[in-house]
Amino acid sequence: MQKFISISGFSVFSVFLAICLSACSGGKVEDKYPGQPVKHRQESFKNILNAFEPLGLMRRGERKFDASTFQNSLQNLEKYSQSNELLWKYFDKNLPTTDAPSRSKTAIWEDFSAFENSINDYKNAVKNFAEVVAKNSEETQNFENTEIQNAYDEVHQQCRNCHKKFRK
Repeated sequence: MQKFISISGFSVFSVFLAICLSACSGGKVEDKYPGQPVKHRQESFKNILNAFEPLGLMRRGERKFDASTFQNSLQNLEKYSQSNELLWKYFDKNLPTTDAPSRSKTAIWEDFSAFENSINDYKNAVKNFAEVVAKNSEETQNFENTEIQNAYDEVHQQCRNCHKKFRK
């Protein structure tokens, strides 16, 4: 039984592994649809995630609460979530964009009204979260406040619900 891989065998394996990894992480797949709706959706969802992530880290106690970051993230979350111009218009019921680079399931276009309902549920949850924060004093605008925790958790749940139904 041989205990060591020969140098030449190791070299061949290394080259093979490098080729496989470069193929997997290869160039970006371009959005071939008119107006690049998939690209716009991906950019918009990235903006939402960038706004939502600091809130989640603070909510879970993985990041120290910072009032300024909390307020800025909430404002950005509202802006990116509520504006039809920034995201939702790029889901066109007449253009089912589900092949690469899209991560959308065909369920969006098979039952577009259910998708629209999910969008509205999400928007309402974000709006409610902002309203709950606004009605509290600055001293209680944090995740020690149970009402704020619950409002954040509802936004998070709406994201999860939509992803389960409509995202690959």
